[in-house]
Amino acid sequence: MALSQDDLLRLMESLRTAEGIELIRVVGRQILQELIEAEATAHIGAEPGEHTGTRTTMRNGHRAKVVTTQAGDLDLAIPKVRTGSFFPSLLDACSAPGLWTTPASPTSASTRRTARPV
Repeated sequence: MALSQDDLLRLMESLRTAEGIELIRVVGRQILQELIEAEATAHIGAEPGEHTGTRTTMRNGHRAKVVTTQAGDLDLAIPKVRTGSFFPSLLDACSAPGLWTTPASPTSASTRRTARPV
């Protein structure tokens, strides 16, 4: 899915005004959003507004999803479908454990005492 001219202009403007970590958030959000839209298109079998014989369902808007990364929170829009369900595999916790947040440090081990030593 290619960006429209308006989307490209908005992206360029936000990149010009962003600094440091904000620049990483802007670029990261845009990349993730494009990947999510591409996966939704593959899942549905057609681009938005396109009618094909391979289409399995239709888009039904978007829902908000906040993804926490090391660069901060990213506000993404997850496409909804009319029949069935869709959730991007890129954000699936089972397929990408620890990808978006920092792993727990080794010093955060449990200090709970057990009934008998193991």
